[in-house]
Amino acid sequence: MRVRTCLVILFFAVGLAACGKSGVQAAHESDLTPQTILSLDDQKFLNAAERAEIRENTLADQALERSRNLQVRALATNLHDDLGADLTELKNLMKAKHMAEPAVIAEEVHSEAANRLTSASDDAFDHEFMSLLTADLQDTLRIFDSASQTAADPDVRNYAKRVLPSLQANYNKASDLENKLAGKPRQ
Repeated sequence: MRVRTCLVILFFAVGLAACGKSGVQAAHESDLTPQTILSLDDQKFLNAAERAEIRENTLADQALERSRNLQVRALATNLHDDLGADLTELKNLMKAKHMAEPAVIAEEVHSEAANRLTSASDDAFDHEFMSLLTADLQDTLRIFDSASQTAADPDVRNYAKRVLPSLQANYNKASDLENKLAGKPRQ
C-alpha cells in the first residue's frame, strides 16, 4: 500500500515537472482576467450588435446610392456617420474582449443586406428602404436596451448605454419618415 502511494506521488510529481508550470503559474500568466472573460449573453449581444450595425450601414449606403428623396438621403447620411463611429468602437471593444469575428461573417452580413434592396424598383426603393430600416432599427433598439440593463460586463453595458440614445433618435426619425412617405400621421 505504501509503495503504491509512493508511486502515485512519483507519477504526479513527474507529470507536474513535465508540464513546466503549475496551474497557478499558468493562470497568472494568462491574459484571461475578469475584464476579458465575457458571459455568453454579452458575447451574443456583441455579435448581434456588430451584425445589426453592418446591416444598417449597408442599407444606408444603398439609400445614398439609389434614393432621389432628399429626406431619405439625409437620414441615410446621418445613419452612415453614426454607425461608422459606433461600429469602430464596437470592433475595438470586441478586440479588447478577445472576440473578433472573422471578416467572412461581416462580408456575408453586408452582402445579405445589400441583396435585400436589389430587386426594388427605383419608384419603390424609398418605401422598401424605410420599411426594412425601421424594422431593423426596432430590433436593434430592443437588443441594445436589454444589454444596457443586463450586460454582465461593465464595458459592454456602457457601450450599449452610450449608443442607445442615438439609436432611439435614428429609429424615431426613420419611423416618422416612413409614415410621412406612406402618407400616415405620426403614431
